[in-house]
Amino acid sequence: MTYCEKSNLSFRCRTAGVLIHDRAILLQGEPQRTFWTLPGGGIELLEPSHVALQREMQEELGISVQIERLLWVVEHFFVSDDGGKAHHGIGFYYLITPLETPHLYHLERTIQAVEDGGIDIIFRWFKLDELKNIALYPAFLPTALQVLPLVPEHVVFDEITQASQKARE
Repeated sequence: MTYCEKSNLSFRCRTAGVLIHDRAILLQGEPQRTFWTLPGGGIELLEPSHVALQREMQEELGISVQIERLLWVVEHFFVSDDGGKAHHGIGFYYLITPLETPHLYHLERTIQAVEDGGIDIIFRWFKLDELKNIALYPAFLPTALQVLPLVPEHVVFDEITQASQKARE
Protein backbone atom coordinates (compact mmCIF):
# COMPACT_ATOMS: atom_id res chain seq x y z
CA MET A 1 0.00 0.00 0.00
CA THR A 2 1.09 3.57 -0.48
CA TYR A 3 2.40 4.40 2.96
CA CYS A 4 5.31 6.56 4.05
CA GLU A 5 6.62 7.31 7.53
CA LYS A 6 9.09 9.93 8.67
CA SER A 7 9.82 10.60 12.33
CA ASN A 8 6.43 11.08 14.01
CA LEU A 9 4.56 11.63 10.71
CA SER A 10 2.87 9.30 8.26
CA PHE A 11 1.25 9.53 4.84
CA ARG A 12 -1.20 7.04 3.40
CA CYS A 13 -3.31 6.79 0.25
CA ARG A 14 -6.56 4.88 0.76
CA THR A 15 -9.69 3.98 -1.18
CA ALA A 16 -13.11 3.22 0.31
CA GLY A 17 -16.58 2.18 -0.75
CA VAL A 18 -19.97 3.58 0.13
CA LEU A 19 -22.37 0.63 0.10
CA ILE A 20 -25.90 1.65 1.09
CA HIS A 21 -28.89 -0.68 1.31
CA ASP A 22 -32.30 0.03 2.85
CA ARG A 23 -31.08 3.30 4.49
CA ALA A 24 -28.17 1.39 6.10
CA ILE A 25 -24.44 1.58 5.35
CA LEU A 26 -21.76 -1.05 5.69
CA LEU A 27 -18.83 0.03 7.91
CA GLN A 28 -15.60 -1.62 8.99
CA GLY A 29 -13.79 -1.49 12.31
CA GLU A 30 -11.49 -3.44 14.59
CA PRO A 31 -12.76 -5.35 17.65
CA GLN A 32 -10.33 -3.52 19.97
CA ARG A 33 -11.15 -0.03 18.64
CA THR A 34 -14.14 2.21 19.23
CA PHE A 35 -14.32 3.87 15.81
CA TRP A 36 -15.53 2.91 12.34
CA THR A 37 -14.52 3.69 8.75
CA LEU A 38 -15.90 2.92 5.32
CA PRO A 39 -14.72 -0.46 3.99
CA GLY A 40 -11.63 -0.30 1.84
CA GLY A 41 -7.89 -0.15 2.22
CA GLY A 42 -4.55 0.98 0.95
CA ILE A 43 -3.73 1.65 -2.68
CA GLU A 44 -0.68 -0.17 -4.03
CA LEU A 45 1.94 1.69 -6.07
CA LEU A 46 0.85 2.05 -9.72
CA GLU A 47 -2.67 0.81 -8.86
CA PRO A 48 -5.66 3.01 -9.80
CA SER A 49 -7.85 3.80 -6.78
CA HIS A 50 -10.99 2.15 -8.21
CA VAL A 51 -9.05 -1.05 -8.97
CA ALA A 52 -7.64 -1.01 -5.42
CA LEU A 53 -11.19 -0.78 -4.05
CA GLN A 54 -12.35 -3.74 -6.13
CA ARG A 55 -9.34 -5.72 -4.89
CA GLU A 56 -9.92 -4.78 -1.24
CA MET A 57 -13.61 -5.73 -1.38
CA GLN A 58 -12.69 -9.10 -2.91
CA GLU A 59 -9.95 -9.74 -0.33
CA GLU A 60 -11.90 -8.67 2.75
CA LEU A 61 -15.53 -9.51 1.95
CA GLY A 62 -15.15 -11.96 -0.91
CA ILE A 63 -17.37 -9.85 -3.16
CA SER A 64 -17.06 -8.24 -6.57
CA VAL A 65 -18.31 -4.68 -6.79
CA GLN A 66 -19.33 -2.29 -9.51
CA ILE A 67 -17.91 1.20 -9.12
CA GLU A 68 -20.84 3.57 -9.67
CA ARG A 69 -19.09 6.93 -9.28
CA LEU A 70 -16.50 8.87 -7.33
CA LEU A 71 -18.09 10.80 -4.44
CA TRP A 72 -15.21 12.46 -2.63
CA VAL A 73 -11.46 12.98 -2.79
CA VAL A 74 -10.51 13.64 0.83
CA GLU A 75 -7.38 15.10 2.36
CA HIS A 76 -7.48 14.09 6.02
CA PHE A 77 -5.07 15.39 8.66
CA PHE A 78 -5.29 13.85 12.13
CA VAL A 79 -3.34 12.67 15.16
CA SER A 80 -3.72 9.01 16.15
CA ASP A 81 -4.70 7.97 19.64
CA ASP A 82 -1.86 5.42 19.74
CA GLY A 83 1.21 7.50 20.42
CA GLY A 84 0.21 10.84 18.98
CA LYS A 85 1.55 10.30 15.46
CA ALA A 86 0.40 12.92 12.94
CA HIS A 87 -1.18 11.44 9.81
CA HIS A 88 -1.82 12.87 6.36
CA GLY A 89 -4.18 10.75 4.33
CA ILE A 90 -5.55 11.02 0.82
CA GLY A 91 -8.74 9.06 0.29
CA PHE A 92 -10.88 8.22 -2.74
CA TYR A 93 -14.48 7.43 -1.77
CA TYR A 94 -16.69 5.65 -4.31
CA LEU A 95 -20.35 4.70 -4.42
CA ILE A 96 -20.37 0.94 -5.06
CA THR A 97 -22.84 -1.85 -5.76
CA PRO A 98 -22.09 -5.51 -5.02
CA LEU A 99 -22.39 -7.90 -7.99
CA GLU A 100 -24.24 -11.20 -7.53
CA THR A 101 -23.99 -11.02 -3.74
CA PRO A 102 -27.47 -10.65 -2.25
CA HIS A 103 -26.20 -12.59 0.80
CA LEU A 104 -24.28 -9.47 1.81
CA TYR A 105 -27.56 -7.68 2.52
CA HIS A 106 -28.57 -10.42 4.98
CA LEU A 107 -25.82 -9.32 7.36
CA GLU A 108 -28.43 -7.05 8.98
CA ARG A 109 -26.55 -5.71 12.00
CA THR A 110 -24.38 -8.84 12.04
CA ILE A 111 -20.66 -8.65 12.60
CA GLN A 112 -18.45 -10.48 10.14
CA ALA A 113 -14.76 -10.81 11.02
CA VAL A 114 -11.83 -11.25 8.67
CA GLU A 115 -8.08 -11.14 9.21
CA ASP A 116 -6.06 -8.69 7.11
CA GLY A 117 -2.32 -8.45 7.63
CA GLY A 118 -2.53 -9.61 11.23
CA ILE A 119 -5.40 -7.26 12.08
CA ASP A 120 -8.95 -8.47 12.73
CA ILE A 121 -11.52 -6.43 10.82
CA ILE A 122 -15.25 -6.50 11.50
CA PHE A 123 -18.05 -5.36 9.20
CA ARG A 124 -21.41 -4.12 10.38
CA TRP A 125 -24.48 -2.46 8.93
CA PHE A 126 -25.57 0.82 10.56
CA LYS A 127 -28.74 2.75 9.81
CA LEU A 128 -27.88 6.14 8.32
CA ASP A 129 -29.73 7.94 11.12
CA GLU A 130 -27.47 6.16 13.69
CA LEU A 131 -24.25 7.62 12.29
CA LYS A 132 -24.38 10.76 14.44
CA ASN A 133 -24.11 8.50 17.52
CA ILE A 134 -20.96 6.58 16.53
CA ALA A 135 -17.31 7.50 15.96
CA LEU A 136 -17.03 7.41 12.15
CA TYR A 137 -13.93 8.78 10.47
CA PRO A 138 -13.27 11.06 8.73
CA ALA A 139 -15.73 12.93 10.91
CA PHE A 140 -17.45 14.75 8.03
CA LEU A 141 -19.00 11.44 6.92
CA PRO A 142 -21.99 11.14 9.31
CA THR A 143 -23.42 14.33 7.77
CA ALA A 144 -22.13 13.87 4.21
CA LEU A 145 -23.56 10.33 3.87
CA GLN A 146 -27.10 11.59 4.43
CA VAL A 147 -27.17 13.17 0.93
CA LEU A 148 -24.55 11.93 -1.50
CA PRO A 149 -23.06 14.44 -3.95
CA LEU A 150 -24.02 14.13 -7.61
CA VAL A 151 -20.55 15.20 -8.75
CA PRO A 152 -17.21 14.47 -7.04
CA GLU A 153 -16.25 16.82 -4.22
CA HIS A 154 -12.81 17.68 -2.86
CA VAL A 155 -12.86 17.72 0.96
CA VAL A 156 -10.04 18.92 3.21
CA PHE A 157 -10.68 17.74 6.76
CA ASP A 158 -7.98 19.02 9.12
CA GLU A 159 -8.46 17.71 12.65
CA ILE A 160 -4.93 18.82 13.65
CA THR A 161 -5.54 22.52 12.99
CA GLN A 162 -9.04 22.30 14.50
CA ALA A 163 -7.64 20.75 17.68
CA SER A 164 -4.87 23.35 18.03
CA GLN A 165 -7.36 26.18 17.44
CA LYS A 166 -9.64 24.79 20.18
CA ALA A 167 -6.66 24.50 22.54
CA ARG A 168 -5.83 28.19 22.02
CA GLU A 169 -9.41 29.32 22.69
